[in-house]
Amino acid sequence: MLNTLPKGFVLKNEASCILELNQPKPRVELGLALQGVANSMIDLSDGLLADIQHILTSSKVSAEINYNQIPLNADLKHYLSSTKDKLFPIICGDDYELCFTLPASKRKLLVAVEEFCQIKLTCIGRIVAGEKAEMKLTGLDNADSKLSLESLGFKHF
Repeated sequence: MLNTLPKGFVLKNEASCILELNQPKPRVELGLALQGVANSMIDLSDGLLADIQHILTSSKVSAEINYNQIPLNADLKHYLSSTKDKLFPIICGDDYELCFTLPASKRKLLVAVEEFCQIKLTCIGRIVAGEKAEMKLTGLDNADSKLSLESLGFKHF
């Protein structure tokens, strides 16, 4: 992700960003704590858009994601304030955070998971019935967008 930033863009916390990129901390404890709670789960190594496609396609559902709920670090917020490339946070990979789904009836269990793992979890959207896997993105430029899950995100081949 760092090599896709425009030339001349200065990261305020470059050393920290490089460390996170080169030495990611897998959320193993969180993954184990979500056993029996989450319906599905995937790491975001290829980016939110590319990786959520696997969940949606396998489950034959769609998703509504609120762009404004997606947690972003300070450097990424700084970059987004200086560019029109607002899709950058959902296209780029190497994040290694977990994305998971769970029924609304189990949402209260997340408080215990947060306390156990000492982590703040964020709900960024919801899964909805759909005839095909697609993602509706809300909260971006005052317009809702349906995104093609095949055209964006990291591709290995």
